[in-house]
Amino acid sequence: MANRMKDIVQGRITNGTLFPNISVSISSAMTSLVDQTAGQLRSDVTVVLSRVESDFHVALKGQRGRLRRNIKHGGAVQEVDDKVLVARFFFERVEELQRAHARSLETIITT
Repeated sequence: MANRMKDIVQGRITNGTLFPNISVSISSAMTSLVDQTAGQLRSDVTVVLSRVESDFHVALKGQRGRLRRNIKHGGAVQEVDDKVLVARFFFERVEELQRAHARSLETIITT
């Protein structure tokens, strides 16, 4: 009889039916914590990206008009500032980092 009761209680603990309010509360708290952490992480990354963007603009202002390059574009020669080339490079890199950040957040949220 004692073993039977022990099995019943163990089954309820394992299936989450013995303490349903606690299970719901823990689940809600964890969901809230994950959402809060993801929001704070998103906010922190946004601040960092904003600072990087600001630093980038300051660096470009110092280089404005210094060098020019000729780039073949569709058979024609197009004159482009170095700052445009640098901007393209950094823009693409920032986009890559933003996509990686979004993937990381998705993994955190869905895990």
